Amino acid sequence: MEVYLERLETAKKSLRIADHMLTITHNVVNDPKLFLLVLQKLFNSLHDIVASILYYERYYKKIPSFNESFDEMFDIFKVRSLRRYNFNTSYTELIHNVYAILKHHKESPIGFAKKGSYVICSKEYETKVLTKESLVQYVEKTKLFIKDAEHMIKVY
Repeated sequence: MEVYLERLETAKKSLRIADHMLTITHNVVNDPKLFLLVLQKLFNSLHDIVASILYYERYYKKIPSFNESFDEMFDIFKVRSLRRYNFNTSYTELIHNVYAILKHHKESPIGFAKKGSYVICSKEYETKVLTKESLVQYVEKTKLFIKDAEHMIKVY
């Protein structure tokens, strides 16, 4: 199996896990700290979708070799693949938002649950709030991104 197909399957698996944790597990444990795990799985899925698209392009020699770092892959995706395959620009916004929240969490000294949401607070008291509703939107948009990536691989 080609690398781009393997990465697409890994993306689907990560998305299924994130969706299950959000819809089933969260309803059982009702702990907003679970939102961070959902967000991490979503990021893993998005990363694998971008990697799948780039490995597809690399396989057909449309782009040169690239580094596996997320930042470099995301830049190549934005510059080359987004327009070439007519992907919705909201996908880059989704990827950027998820990545920014995870980065904010890693740099923040404190995070806490409050009224069914998870609040991440930085040293400068900048806050990011994760809610179930926002994560459901991220999951739905990621599902659309996977469908578009599959369509792109079948058509081109």
